[in-house]
Amino acid sequence: MGHSLSTDADRRVPCPRCRTLVIEGAQKCRGCHTWLDPESRARSRAGRSLALLVTAVLVVVMGLVLRRKSPVGEAPPLTPLPAGAAEEAAPIEAPAALGPDGDEVVEPLVLQDDDMRHIDWRTRRIRLDAHPLDIAFDAAGDSIFVSTDDATLRQYDARTGKLLHKAAMPAQGDRIAVLFGRYVALIRTEQAAHIPVVDTRNWDREPMLL
Repeated sequence: MGHSLSTDADRRVPCPRCRTLVIEGAQKCRGCHTWLDPESRARSRAGRSLALLVTAVLVVVMGLVLRRKSPVGEAPPLTPLPAGAAEEAAPIEAPAALGPDGDEVVEPLVLQDDDMRHIDWRTRRIRLDAHPLDIAFDAAGDSIFVSTDDATLRQYDARTGKLLHKAAMPAQGDRIAVLFGRYVALIRTEQAAHIPVVDTRNWDREPMLL
């Protein structure tokens, strides 16, 4: 006598849209991603709308804070020095050199052979089938996010170089911005109608558009 391995709990029924067999009582079809439970769809939309609203408010607040300039008043008058004190004063260091963009030019660090022995160098080779546009580490430094020219965002393990996640994006991202240690925004420098934002704790969810 044969025994059936299926039970009532895992009985499968066809999806009303694509006819893919799904577990009875499932909230979403694994084939066409159609919501089978209207209440779950409403909760998902409400959660996505709330996350989108919170992200938009935070981006606006950050923009206002960065644009705000601190008021600078006039410097107080200098205290007159007694006679002969100027000759005994310590020499004043020359101001730091500035680059063409107004940033301070930092001299490169030159390491000697003895210094190189105390540095633990680690490299990882990550193989890509597309051209990378930008990379960024996560907040913990355990993984690397890579934006490529095939309009995908990928996450690699920094220790092994193994691909952890890959998500298709609405457009290419010239620059990656990690927000609050959880969300990754792909920013396009030109002709950017929307900014896609990915929740790195739920890669199955479609990216939000700002």
